[in-house]
Amino acid sequence: MLLQPAGAFMSLVSSSVFSLKRAHQELEKAFVSGDWVAVRHWDKVLAEALRVACNDTSNDLPHIIGQLEKILNSYARMVSALPDACLTRPH
Repeated sequence: MLLQPAGAFMSLVSSSVFSLKRAHQELEKAFVSGDWVAVRHWDKVLAEALRVACNDTSNDLPHIIGQLEKILNSYARMVSALPDACLTRPH
């Protein structure tokens, strides 16, 4: 059993931040596995989770910004990994 030192408090994570972290993890898993259909799905889920987390007044803004930095790093890796054919494909 893990005990907190006297006077230390565990930080509580709101459900909106939990959903944000989960969606980000699932997006990462889909990307690593090369499942671009799942990436598209989790991208939409992540966008909604981010909107909800940003509008949740109980969340700590620096914590949300930290999560956003991680998410942006993930997207940067995804964009650099896109095949050239996807970038030049007509829409």
